[in-house]
Amino acid sequence: MKRLVFLLSLVLLLALAACADTPDNQELLPTDTAATPTPVLEAPVEGAPSGEQVVASLAGTSWEWVETTTPVETITAVDPARYTITFNADGTATVVADCNNVTATYVTDASGSLTITLGVSTAVGCPADTQDQVFLAGLAGAARAFTLAGSGDLYIDQIADAGTLRFRSAGAGEAGAGEAPAAGLAGVTWEWVSLIDPLGQTLASDPTRYTITFNEDGTANVVADCNTVFASYLTDGANIEIAPGAGTLMACEPGSQDQVFLNSLLSSAAYTVEDGELFIDLQADAGTLMFRQATAAGGEMEEPGTTMPALTGTTWEWVETVGATESVAVADPTRYAITFNEDGSAAIKADCNTVLGTYTTAEDGTLTVMLGPSTLMACPEDSQAAPFLAGLAAAASYSFDGSDLLIAQAADAGTLHLRAAGAAGEGEAEAEPMTLTGTTWQWLEMATPLESVAVADPTRYTITFNEDGTAAIKADCNQVTATYTADAATLSIVPGASTLAMCPEDSAGTAFVTALSSAATYFFQDGFLYIDQFAGAGTMKFAAPEAAAVEEPGKGETVAGGEGLVGPLWQLTLITKTDGNITINDPTRFTISFNADGTANLQADCNVGGANYTLGEGNTLTITPTVSTMAFCGVGSFDQIFLGGLTNAMGYRLEEGNLLIDMLYESGSMVFMPAP
Repeated sequence: MKRLVFLLSLVLLLALAACADTPDNQELLPTDTAATPTPVLEAPVEGAPSGEQVVASLAGTSWEWVETTTPVETITAVDPARYTITFNADGTATVVADCNNVTATYVTDASGSLTITLGVSTAVGCPADTQDQVFLAGLAGAARAFTLAGSGDLYIDQIADAGTLRFRSAGAGEAGAGEAPAAGLAGVTWEWVSLIDPLGQTLASDPTRYTITFNEDGTANVVADCNTVFASYLTDGANIEIAPGAGTLMACEPGSQDQVFLNSLLSSAAYTVEDGELFIDLQADAGTLMFRQATAAGGEMEEPGTTMPALTGTTWEWVETVGATESVAVADPTRYAITFNEDGSAAIKADCNTVLGTYTTAEDGTLTVMLGPSTLMACPEDSQAAPFLAGLAAAASYSFDGSDLLIAQAADAGTLHLRAAGAAGEGEAEAEPMTLTGTTWQWLEMATPLESVAVADPTRYTITFNEDGTAAIKADCNQVTATYTADAATLSIVPGASTLAMCPEDSAGTAFVTALSSAATYFFQDGFLYIDQFAGAGTMKFAAPEAAAVEEPGKGETVAGGEGLVGPLWQLTLITKTDGNITINDPTRFTISFNADGTANLQADCNVGGANYTLGEGNTLTITPTVSTMAFCGVGSFDQIFLGGLTNAMGYRLEEGNLLIDMLYESGSMVFMPAP
């Protein structure tokens, strides 16, 4: 019986909820994003119920939350003006949730569906009667938006039929709503002069250190002594509400009046502008703030358009992080830097590592930094890279203090203080920047998340980047051609044709080429080149050898000696080996010609290529194949044996008009005869 009564009660509740003030004859919102100051109603839609109209655009109106109707109850906003959302035409939204400001993005389409994604938020402790969490939860659950015929209200349905939020345009419930700010309020920087309250008068120690600038778009810029705060404000006739938002958290000097100033702004209730002065009355008759228009030191009006530093185009060095309870000083700011590029990318130096990132900014000073691929070098024990990167990842807004950059973190976690690179060492000679091209880079080391491996002989593994986008790779006994693309930090290498000589057992040639093909980023540090691989797989370290060590003899210069060797086209007829001779049935398919400039031309069966060679005392000979085609010449071809024999050349002899090339380790000789 009790179960039956319970079920009947539940049915009755649902029926009552269905009869409540829930919208019917709903019309979905179109996606037109043209900004309008107030909701604009279009003509009735053809074929729709009589009188039904639609909202032309979400954007351009500040909507105040009135109530939320659920299947069980209706939650009424205590003060709708404390809970607002403004949809911007660029897909962002500004949310005021009682005493906190929240950034957001939204997506809507022709069906009227609506998705709201909440972003960073201030973390002010709101009054006991706050409904901020109910309001934010309702926005986060948005599913679609619509209006009703004959109504300027906005309705947002939640997913899973959890409820419906009703909004009105900001100020619609108050007399005189929608009036423009009083003449002279916006566009002026106001300096705080004094606070008059029931206990007396508090004078600002230095009015230039406590200012507020009201912008036409409803935002405000506040300077509270050593800190900068972004705020929003609403006016209604003579009424005003100021909501401080994200700001820096610098520890100002003893005696600072920053908290008195900010707390007073938060209590703003009404304002007047008289004779060039601004008066803001506080709630509950708590007092009145008096402001003057900002002036220069000589008493003249401040010239507009003061030049401010730019976020981009400067390398910013980390100096310190100021938190609510402690400050972290940086031992060596030059080891920690970030450069914001115009294309939205960021290059970060975190001690011994380089990190790629992206960032976004908005006109209200919000800043978001997304960290990307990073090198994985093991930095010194005193490294402060971890807190530096964590601070950047938590960035919420930015501002400038003179020529310095301040980055405030989300949730009031702290403020990063950065200076322009070189600001502490002006006058020092700037080092010539290093470049990829113009150097033959020798591979020194491979560092992975598990280990670091030094290269036994760096001279066997080199890469040279050419200005035309090509690269020459020496992978032990083989030569590889490649192409590459590079910008300020990213690097892509695509290996191409390669010789296929058999290198010694200890060769790392294949691993070298594979690692290069996985290149993602590069940077220079202490004269070394570092190439980082995709997905943090590892970092290759390169050095530029001494000029005498990187010159390849026999390249572009006339080779001494070689009488009888240079000139003829030599055709391979026989390979003598300790385990049996190999007779070449068609010598015309395996040829080499030595040029006077130290180069050679090769034909290895169906492939053609080139080589460099050097001569020494006692008729020593070394041959290094360079580029070659890589066709498959068929089963049984001697092309690899031919190339391998040339790569292992150690000396030559001319006997009875023939050329004999002796191979290493007394492994045999290659017998050539001149072509007819």
